[in-house]
Amino acid sequence: MAHVVMLGEQHDAAQHQNLQRLTIDSLARQGRLAAVVLEMADRGRDTQGLSRDATEQAAQAALAWRDAGWPWKAYGPVVMHAIRLGIPVYGSNLPFSEMRDVMNDATWDQRVPDAVFATQKQAVADGHCGLLPESQLTPMARIQIARDHTMAKQISAVSRPGGVTLYIAGSAHTDLGLGVPIHLKLLTGTNDSTQAPIQVTSIRLVADGRTGISPIDNGEADWHWHTDALPARDYCAELKAQFKRGA
Repeated sequence: MAHVVMLGEQHDAAQHQNLQRLTIDSLARQGRLAAVVLEMADRGRDTQGLSRDATEQAAQAALAWRDAGWPWKAYGPVVMHAIRLGIPVYGSNLPFSEMRDVMNDATWDQRVPDAVFATQKQAVADGHCGLLPESQLTPMARIQIARDHTMAKQISAVSRPGGVTLYIAGSAHTDLGLGVPIHLKLLTGTNDSTQAPIQVTSIRLVADGRTGISPIDNGEADWHWHTDALPARDYCAELKAQFKRGA
């Protein structure tokens, strides 16, 4: 059986990228790590053709890295560590060029159970602090569903029996009851014999000021990996300011 270890990060917590490098190092030195799959690069981009001594510029080109969305300063060390150890890195996210079609495609509403779609829709509203008009919530929820589905397909494609695929993404995508794990179950639960069974271990990285790793039973993940707390930040105030500037 293939095994996928999911690290769900808080994007602005630098310690989380440090833990990603440590996890790559540990799994690779055990001879278990087969691939690293990232939310931070698009499906169809990978480092398979690069040598272990490839430059950072070559890695960015191979992954078509967009620094504006995902600072290379934060994620470059994660990518390069995998490359130096001979581990291929795969992008998995839905390309921007496909998002408009997804937003207008109502079939995405039925790709997950109704309760999951409703939760995704509410998450879009909450994530934008109630600033989005109702008409935009369903199209944007479709994008989230399509992103999770696309990332699950990439994970499934590169996972091999006996090996570990490390998936690095924001914590919403690693949620056992909401994100990519649901789509992996749907993919491997079909009659397509090319889809091997996949065991998922979801670890949510939380910047809560605690230390160590603790098991959880709320359904969002299997484990919490605790790191230093971050300074208090009013994300909604920041978003409202952005909306005001864009008005």
